[in-house]
Amino acid sequence: MPRLAIIGAAASGAFGLPNNKPSFITVDYLIVGGTGATGSDSGGGGGGGQVKSGTFSLSTSTTYAAVVGASTGSSSFNGVTSAGGVSGQNTNTVNGTNNAGGASGSGNAGGSGDAIYLGDNNSPWASGGGGGQGAVGGGGSAAGFDPGTYTGGNGGIGVQWAINSTYYGGGAGGGADAKGHGSASNGSNGTGYNAFGSLIGGDIISYVSSIQLYTGGTVTSSGSGPTKRWFHTFTSSANLVPKVY
Repeated sequence: MPRLAIIGAAASGAFGLPNNKPSFITVDYLIVGGTGATGSDSGGGGGGGQVKSGTFSLSTSTTYAAVVGASTGSSSFNGVTSAGGVSGQNTNTVNGTNNAGGASGSGNAGGSGDAIYLGDNNSPWASGGGGGQGAVGGGGSAAGFDPGTYTGGNGGIGVQWAINSTYYGGGAGGGADAKGHGSASNGSNGTGYNAFGSLIGGDIISYVSSIQLYTGGTVTSSGSGPTKRWFHTFTSSANLVPKVY
């Protein structure tokens, strides 16, 4: 090797400049819309935000914007958008049985509602859970008349991302209210409901590289060497920025 080339290589190593940084990298992405809120009192559960995943080929010298949606808001990255889940509807009706379900989310309907009206404007009612991506929310139940037991439906579980085996986009549980006529409990939120924080969506960009290629979001990694995997998790809008060495 010519002397100048040797000096250049040594200087590069001395200043920490990686000589194996690619111009482009294939990344795995996960984009999740914000979850819909549960309705008041015994309202239906909020639908889970839409979940999209796949791969991009990204330049390691280009900055990319990650947009994260709050409740019912959409999230996006590099031209792919995931819609937010629909908020649950309030289900207080009079003079009849209430069968309003929870909100739909990501193409999956909320569970059915089930409530009994006693004609006193203080009657108990229960409502269905919100639908999460990949699973339909459970139905609410109203057992007995006065007193009775009233339960809101559970939210849909969401969808599991194969890259880290975590669930995202779960629906919110439906509310239940006994109105003093017995007991009541709200439905549980789906497993993937709090993946990024209550009602918040998020973006995750992940890639395999021996060195970190970007900054932005919360950065974590697993493994080592050429199979090391990096994760950039965005819970608020920010940029994925090429790392400068």
